[in-house]
Amino acid sequence: MFWVALLVVACDHPFLNVDLLRHMAQIDEECDVIIPRTLGASRQGSAVTLQTLYAIYRATCREPLAKVLERGYATAMDFFGLVRVRALNEPELRRFDPNLESLISVNTPEALTMAKQRLAKRAD
Repeated sequence: MFWVALLVVACDHPFLNVDLLRHMAQIDEECDVIIPRTLGASRQGSAVTLQTLYAIYRATCREPLAKVLERGYATAMDFFGLVRVRALNEPELRRFDPNLESLISVNTPEALTMAKQRLAKRAD
């Protein structure tokens, strides 16, 4: 099956995981969004985080997203109720990324220090 999609990855995610991304891209289900879901307190207001900036959005998201945007400011979460979302849970994610490094954001000095330490360990 061929489908048009957009891979969205934030520029502050330095540890892309090609195996995980390939797995996500190969999911052949009737869904519009393929997205990692992790456990823990979230700025999204729940006990889980949908990794909206490490996700695949299929072309079928275009119209629902446009409808939400017409109403004003929107986040990805605002249109998830209008599309079919396939969330990958932690056990599935960890098959490809055991430490969930691909979901680490480097957007503070402390996070940058941690990322550099991880890279140094990999080099050893």
